[in-house]
Amino acid sequence: MSKRKLQALYDQHRQLEGDKQNAEDELNELKDQIKEMEPKLTELQEQIKTMEIDLVQQKKITFKEVTFEEWLKDDSKEEEFWIYTTDTFRQMGIWKGLHELSEDDRGHFDEYQRDYFYYGGPNYVDANHPRAECTECELAFEGDCSLTSLRRCDI
Repeated sequence: MSKRKLQALYDQHRQLEGDKQNAEDELNELKDQIKEMEPKLTELQEQIKTMEIDLVQQKKITFKEVTFEEWLKDDSKEEEFWIYTTDTFRQMGIWKGLHELSEDDRGHFDEYQRDYFYYGGPNYVDANHPRAECTECELAFEGDCSLTSLRRCDI
């Protein structure tokens, strides 16, 4: 074996050793980053669980079916009458307890009101996920479903 070929092998070996060391260093750095991310991920998951509320499960509101005439005659504090319509049925009534909600809870209800009718509670999804699709509720309201709210002060 010539001296030149032997030196080329030494060079290749040294290069691979250096590449291996660099890869091991990068791997250790990535492992450290993962360890730092885990508590943050746990904290975010806890925050998500805290914000994923269901006013029906918490018994803050309940839906009561009443006719429009019954609602007009009733002196209750329920100021809103709801009409939920699909291609097969119509549901009318009031949300008992809706007027007693805090501002935050009411904002939550307003954001998820379609879900409360369609699913019976909020359907939490990550709409910004790269593979996110429309929910059944969103598709239904693009089609035959509708939701109308009437307030006493508007009549």
